[in-house]
Formats: sequence, structure tokens, C-alpha cells
Amino acid sequence: MHRLVTLCRPAAPRAPKAQLRSIGPFIGPRGLLRPGGCGLAGRPPSCFLALSPQLPLDKRSQWLIDCCAEPPSPPDLHVNGGSTNEAPRVAACQAAVNGAWPMETEIRTPTEWRLACRLCARNRRVEAWVPQGWFQVGVHQSLDVNIGYQRTILQQSPAMNRASLYVSPPSSAYSVLKPFEMPVSNGSIWAISFTAKNGQIVNASLSVIYTFIFAWLWSLVVAATIYFAPHRFSRRRLVALVALRNTSSPLSALQALANFTTESMGCFGPRKLKQASAWRDTLFGLLFAALCFIVIIGGAIMGVFGPAFLQIGNVAPVKGDALFYPRASMALSGEAGRNLRGAASLRALSSVQVFSDAIGPDVVQVTVDEGIAASGSPEQPMYGLNYRYKITGPELGLKGASDLTLSVNGACRTEYGWLDTSFPGPDVDNYTIFGDPNNILAIGLGHPYRTFQPRATFRMVRNNETRLAQARSGNFSYAVMLTSALHNSTSEGTDPWYLTERQQPEDLEYPYRIKRGRPVLSCWHQDTWSCGERSVNGSYNLKSLEPLQVPQVLRDVLGIALANPPIQRLGEDAGTSAILSVQLSLNSKEGILNAQQSSIHQDMQRLILASYISTLNILGDTTRFNPSKEEFENSNWFHNRTKSMQLEGADGFVVFTPEVTTFSLTGLIVAACVAAVLLVMKVALTLKLLFHRNIYAGLYDVDDIDPHLSMSPINKDRWARFRAFSAIHLLRNTYEDGSGVPAKDWGCGDGLPEPREDKPLLLVRCKRGDSGCAGHIATQPGLLDEGRELQHRRRRRRSKLNSISTLLGESDGQYGQNVDNRTDKTESSVTATYYNECSSTGTTPGENAHITDYRPG
Repeated sequence: MHRLVTLCRPAAPRAPKAQLRSIGPFIGPRGLLRPGGCGLAGRPPSCFLALSPQLPLDKRSQWLIDCCAEPPSPPDLHVNGGSTNEAPRVAACQAAVNGAWPMETEIRTPTEWRLACRLCARNRRVEAWVPQGWFQVGVHQSLDVNIGYQRTILQQSPAMNRASLYVSPPSSAYSVLKPFEMPVSNGSIWAISFTAKNGQIVNASLSVIYTFIFAWLWSLVVAATIYFAPHRFSRRRLVALVALRNTSSPLSALQALANFTTESMGCFGPRKLKQASAWRDTLFGLLFAALCFIVIIGGAIMGVFGPAFLQIGNVAPVKGDALFYPRASMALSGEAGRNLRGAASLRALSSVQVFSDAIGPDVVQVTVDEGIAASGSPEQPMYGLNYRYKITGPELGLKGASDLTLSVNGACRTEYGWLDTSFPGPDVDNYTIFGDPNNILAIGLGHPYRTFQPRATFRMVRNNETRLAQARSGNFSYAVMLTSALHNSTSEGTDPWYLTERQQPEDLEYPYRIKRGRPVLSCWHQDTWSCGERSVNGSYNLKSLEPLQVPQVLRDVLGIALANPPIQRLGEDAGTSAILSVQLSLNSKEGILNAQQSSIHQDMQRLILASYISTLNILGDTTRFNPSKEEFENSNWFHNRTKSMQLEGADGFVVFTPEVTTFSLTGLIVAACVAAVLLVMKVALTLKLLFHRNIYAGLYDVDDIDPHLSMSPINKDRWARFRAFSAIHLLRNTYEDGSGVPAKDWGCGDGLPEPREDKPLLLVRCKRGDSGCAGHIATQPGLLDEGRELQHRRRRRRSKLNSISTLLGESDGQYGQNVDNRTDKTESSVTATYYNECSSTGTTPGENAHITDYRPG
């Protein structure tokens, strides 16, 4: 340990480089430590592991220089000094550098080694770099074809912050309160977006509007019913109209109409349906009760669910000046492209856990090929799957692309024949991918490999001409291999990637390990774009698909983003996070798996679902990158470098975000117009009733009205019904004698009577003791005395008036209160209730109509 520290003397830390750091995580015999070097004190333990003699000298030197350029770790993680329990860690890290177990230390077992130097064992998770502005988002490792080494890509936080993880597009990337065409499956909808907070206000406002719409609609229906009612109607029909006029809401109207209907049917009284008028009154009550019920239910439903009918999603039009997608060369291999793809891949993988149930098998179909599975053996289990899914233009957010569809089909099967048995080695398994000797995949099997988290490696064909042909045809071939061989397992497994064998010698802690020679998954992937009856294979040919109203810049972005199969791109960018079985194993960070709970099917299914989600968000991800000004102007596919402006059609799509609420603009306009029209009609009706005056004002005799009406006192003024049927004026009619002459102390144009104590309005008891009596109102003190009441009635009879009943008397005759035995007779005879014009001398324009029981002739 002393030699380790002295040979690598401390040196001033160099500024971190802007590019990604590549550090070889292999350990082996003593590496190159030059005097006057960077000094390992204060450096992350992963720097020790850059000293592998298996690598070329120039690689080791460069990586050591790169490692020295990294900022030192915090003091408590310093290799030379720091916390009090640093000695075991220093010894373990020295053992990692020397490549042999330090027998001179007190650490004797692998378990103690892991506990003593967990930071070295987890060199890919250097979380303590956060105070220095660094952090780790995942393991990005790959195997080099020629020399077979692994790399861990450590990324700077400024670069990763450009594509924020697990966040919606920034509010500056989209517009609100701006009309736009929202793409849907059958065309587009004229829509407008609000912020989530304002969307709640719009929802509440719509509920209020719907409530008022139905209330105003009902009041207008009642007004139309009263206005267009015939001049000649039965006394029972008058009761229904009065009930409608004096109810304040549809609910109270429904109760009144229900009582009226049951009374008309005779269900709760002695009356039977013996008269044609009774049938008509019953049908009238049923019709308006049903209409009232519809209004009540409709208002309740629309008040609660109406806003949801107009809320059509959570999308907003994108701002063209907020988009960034690196140009072709940078998108495939540049730093900006890697950061953009890496963040998008991690977002897609995390979304699978949340939306896997919502996607469903009808959207993404992943099925097991039973024929291939049945052809395997216990020593070589086989597995095959088929997958397919479709994505439409509206799902991509494209405007004017309702007919556009991306159809994806693919299949995979295990391949044991690519394992190269001609060059066996104790520490490596070599695979010849696609039978190409230039496409060699080397899987390390030594001790350090088994302590790393297993990861999936994706390979495409190596021949450039073949790859170009595949891109043009849209039919790709790729291979997937999991580096799980010889990893310890806590349980037994039979899956092709997780087939186990007993440890030799036996290990009580981990009795199983994954067998060598795990198969490669050989896959093919086909992309087909279609628009109407035309279709093209591969995203490379999307630019030639016509007729398609998608801007060329968006076609180019889609073509570059899908230049390789999404599953291959996602698997490489996500690193060890791509494999679900590895993530579910509790000790997978130390290379320990749970083979029994691991499955190649769940791993591939998760990758396929993540590929589907990643493809859906290709255009949306362009809003989540915050490039520098230089990158935006010179490396942005959406920006015209020559004219310093965005390309035409760059904003031809919408973004999906829960931060906004989208409503149908047509629906909002229709709802507002309907409410405005009904409000205007309601206000006009109110003003008309408020300022309406008697059309017969100033006429002293009925004969002066019209020669044709000299024998009929019928009031042709339909607007007079509204005040005559109101509760106040019905009570006023008790002051009148039914002849159309207003009382002196309560004129027909007055809203309230004069205050007179000698003429009270009192509720008196029924003189005949009827059990069903609804009450009697006394209008004169003499009516309180039975004798004076009889004298009053005789005097009125002697005057030979045609009618002596007031509205209260009519009510008694209607509901069987036996005030007059002529009730049933008058109902069956040719009689009708009229409201007469005010014919007395001194009539004013504000005076109202008078209700009387009139018999022609």
C-alpha cells in the first residue's frame, strides 16, 4: 500500500473535460503507475481499475490520464486517509489493483472483501460525486470487438440536465390560450389549451353554465306553455298552468305536476276517468312531468359530466423555437445525441412500470413462439417470441397525419450455434454474431466480471453495405446477449439466459451460478409506414411517402430517430437498467441474481413496451433538451443555419403534458352561444313581463273593445296571463267577486294590498268539517261569523250574478271541498275559466286581468 501511494504522488486536479469519460472497470495484476503521476489519494476507486494489463498500453495511459482529470472525491471517500474505518477499504482496493487476494490483510473471505470495499465493488455507482457536480444515472457498458473490454460511461450533470428526467416539457416549449388543430384518429379537432389550474376554473365554469342552461330552458318552456295555451281551457288545466307559473325550479314543478296528474287520474279521490277533459288533463300532466324529469336529469348529468365531454386531452401546440434535435452525425454518435437518447430511454423504461397495464395486449402484442420453445432440451432450453405494434400519426402528435400509421413487426429466437467452441478459454466465451468472423462478442467470465451487474449487449450487422440495405428496406437484424454467465444466484433457474448449475465447491451463501455458454437472442425488426393505400418500408423512405401532409423537417427527424430498431437503441442507452430481471434481484449490483424469478420473456417484453413508449415520444423529447446557443444555432435540425431561423413546419406537432388541459374550442363556443341566447331570451322575457301594460287600458266598457267581442269578455292579451297566474294576484282575486271588477283597496295593478286591519286575510276553519279541506282564506271580518256569511251569500244570490266563486271557491270545487254542490255539474257542462279584461272605470295600463267562471249565454 505504501508503494501504491508513493508511486502516484498527489498532483493538482485538472479541470473536468467536457466529453464523456471512459474508464475500464477491469482489474488485474499490477498496472502502470508512473512516478509523478496524478496521485490516487482522493480519487474515486474506479480510477484504480483503469490499470488492467489486459489492455493496450496506450489505452491504459489515456484512461489513467482521463481519470486523473476527474475531480477528487470527498474526504470521507479518500483512499489514503479519511474516515476511521478506511484501512480495510484501502487494503481491499489495493487487492483490486494488484489483481490478487492480499493474504497479508485480515480480510479472508469474499464476503468480507465486499463488505470492506463496497465502493470498489460498486465502482459503477459513485454517488459521492454529487457535491462535486457529478452523478451517476446508470451503467453504460459495452464490449469492444477486438480487445474485449468494458467501459463505464460517467456523465457530467450539466450535460444530463439538458434532458431532464421524469419531467414534462417546460412551459416555454408550448403555447396555451392559442387555438390549434388537435390531431385525432379521424381528422382534427379545433381545440384550445389552458394551464392545469385554469383548466379547473374552466371546468367549474362549464358546470355552472350547464346548470343555468337547463334552468333557463325550463323557464322558457313554461313561458311558452302559458303563452300558447288556448283561451278556452278547463278549470283543472288552469290549476296545472298556475302550478307551472309559481314553481321556482324544475324539481318543485315536477312535484306539483305529479300531484296534478294523480288527482286527474283519480288515484287518490272519488273521481274517475269518465270525461274526455280528464284524459286530456292527465296526458298534459304526464307529458310535462316527463319533460320536467328530463330537464332535471339532463341538468344534473351535464353539470357533472358536461365539462368532461368538452375536455379532449392534455396536449398543447409546440413552439418551434423551443425544439432541438441534433443533426444526423451528432444524433447517432455525438454527445448531444447520446444525452438526448439516454434520458428518453430511461423515461421510457420507467413509464413501462406505470403504464404497462394501460397499454394492454391489444396495443402491443408480445407472444411466445411455442414451437421454438418445445424444440429445446433441459441442457439447451429454447425461447422464441413475436411482437407487433402500431403507432398512428395522431399518437405521434403530428398534425394533418390522421391516415399515417407505423406498423412494427419483429421476432426473436435463442441461438446456441454462434458460441465459438474452437477457441475455448477459462475466462471468456466468444460468440460469432450472425456467423460473421468480424463481429465477435466476447463475454468475460473472470472474477471481476462476476461482481459487475449483468447487462444486455446489442449488436447489429457489421457490414456497412448490409446495414445500409437494411435501413432502406426497414428490415433490421440485431442480436441481444446478456452477460450473466457464471454469476452467482440465490436460487435455481431453468430460463435460457438464467440456467443454473451447482457451485463447485459448494457455497452456502450462493449455492447456484449461471452456466456458461448462454445463448444469443437473434432478432429481426420490420418498420412499415403507410398513408391511405400507399406504404413504404423503413423510416429512411418516409420522405418519399405521398400524399402525406407532414413537413419535411419532421419526416427527417423521424427517419434519423428510427434509423435503427428502437429496442436496440434503447437497450444500449439504458445500460443495466434495461434488464428487468437484473433490476428485480436485490443484490444485482454486486453481480448476484435470483434465477428463479428471472425470465428472458419479461426482460424482452419490458424492452418492447419501452420501445413503443419511446417511439411515441420521439417528437416530444425534442422539447426536453436545453442546448447551448452554439448548439442550437449550428447543430439543430430544426434550425436553418443560413437564415438563422427555424425551418418551415417545425411546429407541425403537439406535445402531451399533464400540465395543461385541452378543450374542444367548438364545444366551448357552442356552450357559450347557447347560454348567451337563452340568457338574452330570459332577460327579454323578464323585461317584457316587467313593463307590459294592459292593452285594454282606458276602455270603460267591454262593448268598446271590438264589435265582434261584444258578447264575449275574453281577454286576448296573452301576456296578461303571467301576472294573473302569479301567486300574489291569485290571492288578490279573493278580494274580487268574480265579475272582473277590482277591489278598491287592492287594485288589479297593485302588487301589494293597502294595510287595512278591518279587512284581514286569515286562514279559517272549514265550516262543514271536511277532513280533506285544504284551508279557507277569509277576506272580510264578517266571514268569520257564520250567520253573516249566510246573509252575504243570500244577498249575492239575489243579485242574480252569474258567478259568485272566487279563486278560493274554485279551489274548493276542484278538490272536492263541497263548497258548492254544482262542482261536478259545472265540470261536465260546457264551462270554461276565463280571465277578463279590466273593464271598470279608471283602469290604468298597469292593471291586470281578472279570473272568472263564465258561462256563455
